[in-house]
Amino acid sequence: MMYRLIIFVLFIVGCSDTQKYSIDAPKCENTFVVSDYQDKAVLFVHEDNRTEFRPVFSDNFVGNYAFYDCKNKLLVGLFSQKDKIGINVIDFILHRKTFYPENAGFNGVIARYDGGFLYSTAELKNGKVDSKKLGYIPPSLILSDSENSWAHIGAKEANNTNSADGLLYYYSEDKFFDLGKRTVTDIFPYGMAPISELYAGSLYVVAGDFIKIDLKTKKSSEIWKYSQKNHPKTKYTRVLSVPRESVILFVGGVLYFITTSKSWDVETDKWQHQHPKRISYKFKKSAIYAVKDQNLTFKTKLPLSDVVYANSPDKQNIYLFTKSRKVMKYNIKSNTIEGQYTMKINLEDKFHVSAVGFTDKNFIISLGEDRYANSYIVVADRNLTKFSEPYNLKMGDVNIATEKSIHTNSFRVNHL
Repeated sequence: MMYRLIIFVLFIVGCSDTQKYSIDAPKCENTFVVSDYQDKAVLFVHEDNRTEFRPVFSDNFVGNYAFYDCKNKLLVGLFSQKDKIGINVIDFILHRKTFYPENAGFNGVIARYDGGFLYSTAELKNGKVDSKKLGYIPPSLILSDSENSWAHIGAKEANNTNSADGLLYYYSEDKFFDLGKRTVTDIFPYGMAPISELYAGSLYVVAGDFIKIDLKTKKSSEIWKYSQKNHPKTKYTRVLSVPRESVILFVGGVLYFITTSKSWDVETDKWQHQHPKRISYKFKKSAIYAVKDQNLTFKTKLPLSDVVYANSPDKQNIYLFTKSRKVMKYNIKSNTIEGQYTMKINLEDKFHVSAVGFTDKNFIISLGEDRYANSYIVVADRNLTKFSEPYNLKMGDVNIATEKSIHTNSFRVNHL
């Protein structure tokens, strides 16, 4: 009993070290953090209305998915090494780092709001389906009624979540950590992945399928299924509701798929399970699709076919970044490509765009030689006319977080 009490107190109070932490007070809207899977994090600041930037703090043991809470001068990371798993908070006002244990592990930061952040854990749990309380639960996450196993439910339940009420479904918990109280204050039972957007009081996110969660009621509704087992009009064994080798993002509550030359949505059994043939049946290659009110709409063909990343700083345009270091600016309202730009970056071609964040005035572009070893950071203006010199980081699979956005490389980037 005493042991459990000690663990509880550690989570509430945390464990502080005695090292001093301090930084130059950077301008909030100009800050960005780069972190990687090895838990290293670097806090940068760029100059006003310029692309020049500099590091202001670095620590090898902050955590992945790190971000800077500029208002409260906190650097936060999800730390996970061996038997030490938890949330690190570096307080630059109090000059200390505090560790808060999280034994369930992490799947990533989902969103920041209300003075804290929502993160997904990795420990698998199960609960009873209650559609009145929870809303939509993806059919693929619901356990069989006839067997005590992880079997998918049948066609009847798949078409109607209400008919699965009372059955078990499996998930990992999503937790809201209040940075003022320094503790978890809310839990969501969905198992979210870091493809998400906060918009008009709701969270648009992937959790088994693409769902919308009302943050007041915590109730979910379906946006689009992630995949389905078969398709009645074809002879193929698997037809996907989401094209593979595509870039996926939410903009203004609308789900977008950007397909590439390698995108596919049908996997046939012609060449056996080990080497299936993959073709594009439902989606055109090199195109933009949108999902709104559960309706899929083809928007436009793209002049370039190697898109690896996309974001939308203003919710009016989507910027499409390609492997060949080109950028297309897609205007959502007019449904047209308004401009094409070349990223004038002084770097060998073997370094490819892997993730792109944004501040009020600039884009933050990471380019990697491979997923795990070596990256460069380049800052570009919003007009994509000015580019900084590349800054080398011995980091791989990096995430970029700013005051305006949290982007997660391993879920957004497309390694063509």
